Amino acid sequence: MVKPLDYVTVVLAAGLVAAISAAVYGGAAERTTVRITAPSAEYLFASTAEEQVTVRGPIGETVIEIGGGGARVLSSPGVRQICVRAGHVSRPGAWLACLPNRVFVSIESAREAAIDARSY
Repeated sequence: MVKPLDYVTVVLAAGLVAAISAAVYGGAAERTTVRITAPSAEYLFASTAEEQVTVRGPIGETVIEIGGGGARVLSSPGVRQICVRAGHVSRPGAWLACLPNRVFVSIESAREAAIDARSY
């Protein structure tokens, strides 16, 4: 037989689970930036920006599109086009490298990255 206090206990437990879930999974979105490093300069953009940037490297120009919370390389003078085929990156710690043109694109967050390994 279920008593009225049992209903109160179930409702309080459900509320506690909802509050903990909201605190863990519903936090504010992490602010990220797009860092573009080239031989000529270094650029920082908010990942929420909508920009198209042309960066000059030793063998030509690399065109990078910033948008959708991250970045992607639209064109690069490299022969194999690996950085173009890598697609869109948006997670903190993700990166793209156009090695022949010495252009590096990385996604960074304000929060310090955790250490996965250490060696001495």
